[in-house]
Amino acid sequence: MTILNAFRAYREVVTTEDKFGRKDWCRKHFLNERTFIEARDIREQLAMTCKKAGIDPLTSVNDREDAIIRSFGHGLVANSALLQPDGSYKQTIGQVVSCLYLNIGTL
Repeated sequence: MTILNAFRAYREVVTTEDKFGRKDWCRKHFLNERTFIEARDIREQLAMTCKKAGIDPLTSVNDREDAIIRSFGHGLVANSALLQPDGSYKQTIGQVVSCLYLNIGTL
């Protein structure tokens, strides 16, 4: 929900600030403006796809957060991993094991 709220806040900033104001707002909140621009472009593509499929893209779920959170979960599950006892990570879907750990005691 934080991501969605940040996107909504950025959209408000876009309507009130110039280019430098937007960059300053993003820097102040430790956010990357290019990411918001990409998200806006993806949102526009999804809206066009909805219109082609006969779905009203402005239809709301009445601020039911569970539907939004569930859709985020479905989209992000492929990027999740479990920490293994040996310090490596194993993807929750698939069998890829990554050795992305650093044992500071050996440095």
